Amino acid sequence: MAFEDDTHIGYSIEKLVCQFDIQTIVETGTDKGHTAVALAKMVPVVCTIEKHRGYFCEAQKFFNDLGHKNINAEHGSSQFVLGQILSDEKTQRPVLFYLDAHDRTDWPLLDELDVIAKHKEDNSVIVIHDIHNPYRGFGFDAHRCPRAQKQCRLDWHYIRDSVVGIYGENFTHYYNDKAIGRRRGVIYILPGKHGDIDNLVRAK
Repeated sequence: MAFEDDTHIGYSIEKLVCQFDIQTIVETGTDKGHTAVALAKMVPVVCTIEKHRGYFCEAQKFFNDLGHKNINAEHGSSQFVLGQILSDEKTQRPVLFYLDAHDRTDWPLLDELDVIAKHKEDNSVIVIHDIHNPYRGFGFDAHRCPRAQKQCRLDWHYIRDSVVGIYGENFTHYYNDKAIGRRRGVIYILPGKHGDIDNLVRAK
């Protein structure tokens, strides 16, 4: 199911799309394609990237069967394909990145954030799934970090330097305060300083 059956995430992203006039959503980690289909109802173009060949083929068939012509599915490692998408002059801005690519042997998140920084996407919105939410007991990921060569928890400490590399200090971040389905932590990172978070996106 889309967003692992957490409708709060879809609601929050839809609000962000309107608030920041998002034209393109880039998803890393297509899986079976359900989240990409939900995102395709919000913006003109969705680019979704899947490394696993089997999942990619299954998702591509799913998109074709549904007739979604505004989903561009790409097969490959997200950090490499992401750079190609952002280098393409046809990619419309602003972009919202929905980062959810991982498996037991590959955790490309920091590389993805480095690519976003390299392309100076400092007016983009970033949403990261499966992160530790320090205010709620939601699920989160921990993997062997390829840079630190040790087990790392996906939390703010893990991504902070990479986020600063994109925005400098000119950003606002907050976490989901509700979750259903698999009940996973989500972080929303926005360009600019927003003092009143309650007037931003809150899941109902």
